[in-house]
Amino acid sequence: MRLGQTSSSRSGLSCLMLFLTMSVVAPIVQTQERVLTTLADASVQARAIVKGDRVALQLDTPNKEGTRELALDPSVRSVLQLVLSPRKQRIGDVGGGVLQVAAVDVSAASVATAFYAFAPAVSPSGRFVAYEQSRPRNAPNQSATYGVLDLEQGSGTSVTLAPQRVYPNDTTTHQRQSPFFWLTPDTVVFLDMADEESRVVAVRLGTDGTIARVEARPLDVSSMVNEANVDGDGPPASALYGPNIVRVPGEGFVVRLKFPAEYALKVRRVDVRFW
Repeated sequence: MRLGQTSSSRSGLSCLMLFLTMSVVAPIVQTQERVLTTLADASVQARAIVKGDRVALQLDTPNKEGTRELALDPSVRSVLQLVLSPRKQRIGDVGGGVLQVAAVDVSAASVATAFYAFAPAVSPSGRFVAYEQSRPRNAPNQSATYGVLDLEQGSGTSVTLAPQRVYPNDTTTHQRQSPFFWLTPDTVVFLDMADEESRVVAVRLGTDGTIARVEARPLDVSSMVNEANVDGDGPPASALYGPNIVRVPGEGFVVRLKFPAEYALKVRRVDVRFW
């Protein structure tokens, strides 16, 4: 099933959500089946395997006889981890780098939707996926585009998994400066350089799965970075890269960023309050 190919899902049928690592190198050479990862639940058992020169997904469900197998796109080279969403409709696996994100209809054993993404991160409940949209290297606009996918959207005779953009109408140039951190089941936080300003961004999802709130708090770069020590030609904010982000216990929503050791940094830890 090729990237972007779709299929409908009937009411009550479960789905798998997968994040698949890809490669442009030579095909896999494998003479025997090898299990990459598994997921076991009362509603579905799934196994990602290497079979010949392809990666495949094997599915077992109580209402189907025998094991069904779905050959994944030839570009897929690994499945690292499988995650089950709260209503047990979809499964996801998470890895680093550029991944193919695919929703698989368990009953039909077919890909319902798929796209490429950087560093997707699944929420603690398994319902949401935050990610940076992949783009061609030769694309004229190299600004980062951020999205959130609700794995449980849609019902009835057709399920369409449509990611939501965090900044749908924004013309600012964005560059992601951290991974995505889910600090509550419905709130993801990350560091974004918008033009030459580093901003801590919090995205909260509503109970209906849509983005309910997006807030950005700019960091005081001048107080955190020694501009004379910044490597290369980048702006001072480019030194604020790769922080770990955690929630500070207490009232309200306060996050703490801790940056790795960097010669240009005057301050490596900062707290930011949102609400």
